[in-house]
Amino acid sequence: MKNSTGARTKFSRIEKQTNVQILFIFGLQCVLCLIAMIMGTFWRKQYSERMPYLALTETFAEVSLFDRNWYLNAIQRYFTWILIFTNMVPISLMVTLEVVKFLQAFFITWDYRIYDLEKDMPTKVQSSNLNEELGQVNYVFSDKTGTLT
Repeated sequence: MKNSTGARTKFSRIEKQTNVQILFIFGLQCVLCLIAMIMGTFWRKQYSERMPYLALTETFAEVSLFDRNWYLNAIQRYFTWILIFTNMVPISLMVTLEVVKFLQAFFITWDYRIYDLEKDMPTKVQSSNLNEELGQVNYVFSDKTGTLT
């Protein structure tokens, strides 16, 4: 028991690539929100007195950039931009991939051509994580007797 390790989680190449792309998109979103927060802070400071119809004077005009509350306003503006740019991260893509994997597993179990006649047993899918890599060969090994693995 001391030497046993937990089972590794297996991810397909598509899942790994999708995770990297989503992390890249989220990082890009954070950078865009930071830029928008900085530009919005300066714009609001510059135009708060000129545009009274926006009602910016009561919330921001008395707060200077060097006051001790300016950072709270900047943090609030940053998370406001995060909410605005939320649709950049494709959460529905992950859900769609999981639904496709589920349907693939269903069709694999339903396929009569994979039925084992000797054991009178249909194909059973234990995990749908690696469905898209079925039938792909990465390495071919041969031992000294010529057995291919």
